[in-house]
Amino acid sequence: MSWQPGQINKRQIGGVALECLCIGPAPSEAPTIVMLHEGLGCISMWRDFPEKVHKATGYGVFVYSRQGYGGSDPCELPRPVDYLQREAQFVLPLVLDAIEFRSGILFGHSDGGTITGLYLGMHQDH
Repeated sequence: MSWQPGQINKRQIGGVALECLCIGPAPSEAPTIVMLHEGLGCISMWRDFPEKVHKATGYGVFVYSRQGYGGSDPCELPRPVDYLQREAQFVLPLVLDAIEFRSGILFGHSDGGTITGLYLGMHQDH
């Protein structure tokens, strides 16, 4: 997947257009911090924090807005009760595959932290 580093891009992932931002090297090229936003968030809510994380760590940083948030495609409402589990089980693996994530850190805030924890409980870290 080609990136315009430092610019918000839209990428089709799992049949949904997701708003994405990659700062620094692509996830296929270097360790990457994948940031998952809170329940009312999106890329823009992180403000300059992803850039500061990149500068402080030297890692690439990948941020995306989940479906229904920011500039990503809308979703059907109301969301199902197990929405966060579905994000962890089905959507996040598609995102990580699509960006060719090889190594790094999943960093979630609030709902993003829940998705991260659920994902890590479902998938073995090699």
